[in-house]
Amino acid sequence: MPWRLRLAEPAEADLREAVAWSRQVFGEAQAARYRLALRATAMAVRQDPFGPLTRGQEALLPGLRSLHMREAGQRGRHVLYYRAEDAGRILVLRVLHDAMDPTRHLPPGPR
Repeated sequence: MPWRLRLAEPAEADLREAVAWSRQVFGEAQAARYRLALRATAMAVRQDPFGPLTRGQEALLPGLRSLHMREAGQRGRHVLYYRAEDAGRILVLRVLHDAMDPTRHLPPGPR
């Protein structure tokens, strides 16, 4: 059974920004495709948040994991940073372009 996935406010803003940028640069059709690719990546996290395609990011924050869109079989350059909160719930903290330094965009924590 898939986990329940919730987006933190910064992650929601990240998604809106990624799709808006895609729309501005590549047009509405590509923006729609990118939105679907981001959604498919999120669904991959829901299906197996600790799976072999994901990466532990403990050095950034305790319990933090990530999944790059390409690892989920999608074309794109964004990474979902998330944490399993408790039984069956995942919180996506950020959705960052892979050129971005996550230490500058994630909540503070032990480094």
